[in-house]
Amino acid sequence: MDDQGTYAIQLPLGKYEQSTTAPGYFFETQEVEVAPSRGRPIIENKTYVRKLEKNARFVLKNIYYDVAKATLRPESVKELNRLLAIMEAHPSMVVEISGHTDSDATADYNIVLSEARAQSVENYLIQQGVEHGRMVPNGYGELLPIVPNNTTANKQLNRRTEFRVLDMGIDQVSER
Repeated sequence: MDDQGTYAIQLPLGKYEQSTTAPGYFFETQEVEVAPSRGRPIIENKTYVRKLEKNARFVLKNIYYDVAKATLRPESVKELNRLLAIMEAHPSMVVEISGHTDSDATADYNIVLSEARAQSVENYLIQQGVEHGRMVPNGYGELLPIVPNNTTANKQLNRRTEFRVLDMGIDQVSER
């Protein structure tokens, strides 16, 4: 790997999950597929990680719930454990965990559901040892879409869990 993070790796055909991390930065997770091709398959994949700083907002990918439920599905654990690692690495950081929905159902129902989902993420982190006072769960329902709720794919993007840094505490001071 060079100083820009460029590296080469040889993989068998298949689907892979690539997770990129760096101290003081939020992780980035992507799915990569090595597919059959004529000759040798070469994939160029650029990944950018964003700095952890006050008001920085990140969508947590791969956080899954059953339809109309707030119970975290087992597939969510990997992503939640990456978030847990960040919380452990920055013990004075305070964050908002926000739940968002699409525009299906009523606005009131979506607020309640999104609040319950944000609470589920907080509960998981508390069970793993993160102090309760370091997280603020909020549900925004359908109020803050990132794309119009006009297609199935867009609705899926709007059903998300986000993480926002409210305060870095002494971690912010030590990184200057």
